[in-house]
Amino acid sequence: MLIDASQPPPSRANAEQRLRVRKLSSLSGFVVARRYQWFPTGGITDDVVKVMNAFYLTNWPDKMTIDSTWICDLRQSNKGGVRFNISFNGSKSEYDRTIEKLLQSTRYLYETLASQWLEEMERAYPQNKTYELYSSFFFGNDDKGTIEKVTDTITRLMLMASFRKEFDGEQVNFLVTWIHSGGKATKRKPTDSAFFWRKAVFHAYVTIEWVDKWMEVDMRRFLAKVKKELRPLSFNGTAAFINFPDRDFPTIFHERAYYRENLAALREVKKMWDP
Repeated sequence: MLIDASQPPPSRANAEQRLRVRKLSSLSGFVVARRYQWFPTGGITDDVVKVMNAFYLTNWPDKMTIDSTWICDLRQSNKGGVRFNISFNGSKSEYDRTIEKLLQSTRYLYETLASQWLEEMERAYPQNKTYELYSSFFFGNDDKGTIEKVTDTITRLMLMASFRKEFDGEQVNFLVTWIHSGGKATKRKPTDSAFFWRKAVFHAYVTIEWVDKWMEVDMRRFLAKVKKELRPLSFNGTAAFINFPDRDFPTIFHERAYYRENLAALREVKKMWDP
């Protein structure tokens, strides 16, 4: 909902009108929603990274949302994999045609995932109480070089000395989740609402999980390494998403990272709604 700080707060009726329910595309009133897990035998190899690059560079239709999470869970015996959550505003047959058309040479990704998504679901979430830290980033998909740098950085941090070797045998998990945005969100200007980063096709967030409380210092140190490498690749070298707050941001930095030029207008809204 857009708010003009120069105007009085909207009435309840006006707010409800702006938040009206939208009709689904399917005449039956259904959407397609699936969860896939992909744990290749060899782990996240160069071939897997190549598939993921093609996946992120694909211009998916507005009716399709595909979130993905790179997983390096040292509590499991696998060598790393990717989890996908898919929502499609249309019929199953239309969904199948869209996947076939857009994945093309990477069709084996779809076929492999479809055969194992049920059996892998249990791996998606930790079974024990864990401590967590987050940091977030924004990426477009119009620059192949940037996407390749991001996936290369993730692969190197996950599978080489940085994480898998450094914390071998520990109860730790390293996840990088790409939330698929873009679509209608890009049609507004950055200053039309509180959300500034309108050009983003993905906002990604890194999650570090651990079980033993004494590992906090090591986990913070590793996350700092991740942020040092990924932050320059995020929009403007600063962009972050407020839904996944980073407690280590200094105040002057998080204002720029989350709100950019919208900060002054948001302060006016705050004064009006909560004086």
